[in-house]
Amino acid sequence: MVTEMMSIQPECLAAESRCLLRPQFLVVTNVRIDHREEMGRTKTEIARSLSAAVRPGTTVFIPKSEWYPEFEAAAGRVGARIIILQNTAAGSFFDEDSRLAAAVASHLGVSEAAALQGISAAAADFGSLKVWEAELGVPAATWTLVSAFAANEPESSRLVLEHLEQRLAPNGRPLVGILNFRADRGDRTRQWLAAHGQGFFSGFRSVYVVGAHIHSLNIRRRTGRPPSLIPLPDRTPPAIMEKIASMEGAASRLIGLGNIGGIGEALVEHWQRIGRPHAL
Repeated sequence: MVTEMMSIQPECLAAESRCLLRPQFLVVTNVRIDHREEMGRTKTEIARSLSAAVRPGTTVFIPKSEWYPEFEAAAGRVGARIIILQNTAAGSFFDEDSRLAAAVASHLGVSEAAALQGISAAAADFGSLKVWEAELGVPAATWTLVSAFAANEPESSRLVLEHLEQRLAPNGRPLVGILNFRADRGDRTRQWLAAHGQGFFSGFRSVYVVGAHIHSLNIRRRTGRPPSLIPLPDRTPPAIMEKIASMEGAASRLIGLGNIGGIGEALVEHWQRIGRPHAL
């Protein structure tokens, strides 16, 4: 059985690991800055929080690039074993995740070929990276719609964009962003505002903001680096898409970022209805 631990606060993560799931093997896929109020504001603090999942007798697999002394210290306190896996020269972090899973499977006696075959046959999660082609605007033009909402924070989102650059032909269409903010993720909103100010969207023609906190953006529209963030008060996917298509006036590549909860989920469902799946 393979499960994913979803707890955020270290105390809850420890309870989930030690009292509920009780894993024999634990895989740390990455250490990235998110949920800062609960997990910490530096990667060292994030690693310390994640190490709460290490329970007595567990074997913990960690990619070399994600290893921090906090994991070794936690393992030493409870008698767990750490196995550091070498990072591969994979084409993107999606390939790296597959290789990580295959390496763990190999340690458990499952061949890499069998593991990769199983991964390729697995059903994709609703929040996984997906792409569609859809006709939008008047007159209708073919847009590319990308759901990267579930990447959540800027670092993972940047890796997704790099992956898309390798796999998705631009076709001369400009890059447009739609950034969804959640009312219960105010700290993540602050992360995205900081990323905007640091030039995260420098390759985008436009960036629209939906969901929560959009009214606070009015005072920020002329700050930071271009492009400006454009708040959209519309609450339904058809209205949002109609507004964006009208304001852009030409076919574009629309990338959904920020959060999948709330309007992000509704937009993905709408894109599934109106779009044609596009393979990556």
